Amino acid sequence: MKEGNIEKWCKFTEQEIVKYNLFKFINQKSWVCVSKKRAQKIDKDVNIELTCLRIYSKYWWSLAFEMTTNNNIQQQRHYFFEVVNRASKTYYGPKLSAANSYSYSRWLFDLGSSVPTVLNY
Repeated sequence: MKEGNIEKWCKFTEQEIVKYNLFKFINQKSWVCVSKKRAQKIDKDVNIELTCLRIYSKYWWSLAFEMTTNNNIQQQRHYFFEVVNRASKTYYGPKLSAANSYSYSRWLFDLGSSVPTVLNY
């Protein structure tokens, strides 16, 4: 199996942000304009997403494996690793490193804080 990091995080809808007054936690100076095209597939309750991102005329690719938590965590964990293992056996692209294995939201945050000119929506 390939090495990587597993992160646990929450995603809020715009309605939840308003309802729970979460705007105070959003730094609008670090917002980044993103053009995104993605292909998604579900395999044993694991969402697999391949995404092409264009930010500031540069292109990036991301591959994500995601699942929501339910009561049978042991079975979920088994399915998750099974799907990731199968996908890693058919991957022949550049070497992927554990150091670059993190969530899309963290990547955007890091990118937004390192880019001098930031676009607001």
